[in-house]
Parts: sequence; structure tokens; C-alpha cells
Amino acid sequence: MNRNGNKLLVNLDGPIGETTKLFTLPIDNVMELTLEMSGVTFINSIGVKHWIIWTLKIPAQCKVKIVNCPFVIVSQASTVVGFITPRITIESFRMPYNCERCNYEETIVAKRGNEFEYSTPVKPKFLKLPSNVRCPKCKEETFQPDFMIEKTFKFLT
Repeated sequence: MNRNGNKLLVNLDGPIGETTKLFTLPIDNVMELTLEMSGVTFINSIGVKHWIIWTLKIPAQCKVKIVNCPFVIVSQASTVVGFITPRITIESFRMPYNCERCNYEETIVAKRGNEFEYSTPVKPKFLKLPSNVRCPKCKEETFQPDFMIEKTFKFLT
């Protein structure tokens, strides 16, 4: 945890569940909360429940940014109503890619403003994933997203 005035950076590690310290962290005077999630391994059903309850307690003046979000959190954001609120934005997340030919797997980071952008009242969501990517192992153009694109990016609308 790193505090700089009314800005707070929290590094989350391990699973998100009933004992995750984020849910008891005092954020009353925080204007900007950044959640660094590169160490998050998974979220269980109790973690989803506590997350949604926690989002309801975020002060009105606080904006939450999620960086290095694991794919499991993006999946929850797109399927669970209330998981992401208007005060929470995913700024970057890790996407699983897979080679159809040699089965090589790798994670590619998607960044807001580069690969995706949220919709606004005047602009639709923006989505531009890497395509025709050569596999780092076999060098064929068979390196593709290992997820359903339309389902994954529902959180952008």
C-alpha cells in the first residue's frame, strides 16, 4: 500500500475471497484508488459477493482504477451485474493467447486507449485486439485470443 495525499495504490496478491484486506481498507478520504492486481490468482464466489458489497461502499468522490487485471477478474466484470460500477475502470488487463498449431500459451496485456476504450454517450466502445500475430514458438500466424471476445468485453458498455 502506498499513499500520496488523497491517492492510494494497493497491491493485491493471491486469491480474492472472504479474508481479502481490500474489503476492510478505510478509503473515506481517498479520491483516487489504484488497484494493482498482477498478483491476483483467482476469485471465489465469496470474493465476488464481498467485492460487490465493497463497491457499494466506495465514496462518491473516489475513482477506482484497476491495472494489470487478471483475466478471471475481467470475466467477472463482464458477467456479474454490479461487479464494475461507473466509478471503477479497468485500465489494463492480461489476455490469454494460444497457438492453434503448437499449443503455445502466453499472456498479452491490453491497455485502455490502445486495445480498448469504454463507450460514452457519444462514442461506442473501442476494441482492437492484436490479430495475425505470429506465434513466438512456431512462428505461424496462428496465435489467437483464447477467450470469447464479445462476452469478455461487455464491461466496456
